[in-house]
Amino acid sequence: MKRNKRFSLSGKAVLICCLAFLMVPAGFALAAPNKPFPQHTTYTSGSIKPSHVTQTTMDDAVKSKWDSWKSAYLKPAGTGKYYVKYDASGATVSEAHGYGMLLTVLMAGYDSSAQTYFNGLYKYYTEHPSDNNPYLMAWKQNSSFQNVEGADSATDGDMDIAYSLLLADKHGAAAAQ
Repeated sequence: MKRNKRFSLSGKAVLICCLAFLMVPAGFALAAPNKPFPQHTTYTSGSIKPSHVTQTTMDDAVKSKWDSWKSAYLKPAGTGKYYVKYDASGATVSEAHGYGMLLTVLMAGYDSSAQTYFNGLYKYYTEHPSDNNPYLMAWKQNSSFQNVEGADSATDGDMDIAYSLLLADKHGAAAAQ
């Protein structure tokens, strides 16, 4: 009789854990996807948000910074590809590339070319796989788009790239395959 109680209690614990595990993805699926810029999110009470300028002024500042950043750093890398220029020599690193992919997703509500840029950044990323794993990006390329200093990956760049892909999926954007 004791053995059955243990099994019963253990079985209930496993069942509860399985149900909880199954509910987590359902919660994510039911959550509304994030929206690209501008979101105009209502912040929790007590959050700090500038109150000395209008929302339009803040939106315009973000748009202006995006346009400036894009002009200075988002560069073509051959047909249908883009990379993020990291330094004066024209080199790039996966961290910069990940930032660029994130920014293109976030600015899609403002910039009608954001999908094109994202797809081009995605193509560049897939053409520079790491030796560690083909789904990671080699961390540095020169201005001729060749891997330099080995083809190891950089965790922060790979995490930003992965996050950008998740955001793009939630926004309905699809990277070129």
